[in-house]
Amino acid sequence: MNKEQTSKNSGKTAIVTGLLSILGTALVAWIGILPQMQKKNKSEIKELTEHVGILLKQNENKCRISGTILQSDGNPLNEVTIFAARADDEAGPDVEGSFIFENMIPETYYNFVILDKLKDTTYRILIDPKDKNVKTDEFILSYTYQIKK
Repeated sequence: MNKEQTSKNSGKTAIVTGLLSILGTALVAWIGILPQMQKKNKSEIKELTEHVGILLKQNENKCRISGTILQSDGNPLNEVTIFAARADDEAGPDVEGSFIFENMIPETYYNFVILDKLKDTTYRILIDPKDKNVKTDEFILSYTYQIKK
């Protein structure tokens, strides 16, 4: 072998050795990071599992909001439709002014929209789980939250 070939071979060897060294360093670093990544994934999975558990528990504890809506003079107000934010349906009071919303979340504030068909008027009120009624010049809305079992 001549000097030129030896020089080329040693240059190639140096490059291969350098690449192997870099690859080895990267592999060692990756192996060192792997347990930390597994811990992070485990903590994320645990956090997600806890969140799903909370959602399932909220789903278990649904409640019913029921009540009556009366005119300010105490007579039933049954020509209205009541809508609740985050509810799947609407409630049309019966002839006594009674209404029911099913599958609501306990201890939650709700915005109720009351559409008076006779007066072509809309009222927006906030239902507070700690209160039991809302009085306005137009109507009296009494309600209760009942946990479903």
